[in-house]
Amino acid sequence: MPVPDLALAAASGAVLLAAFTQGLTGFGFALVGAPLLLLVLDPRTVVITNPDSSGLA
Repeated sequence: MPVPDLALAAASGAVLLAAFTQGLTGFGFALVGAPLLLLVLDPRTVVITNPDSSGLA
């Protein structure tokens, strides 16, 4: 299922905010990113994507 452009932009903003939080504090990517991504993407996509984008997988 393709993701609409607006949802992709919102998800990119959520990842940017989560990455900024992690860079500022040293933790918090999943803490900030997962709830924000859940607002625009389905839970299965968020759970699969979130560890990959933080570099842990």
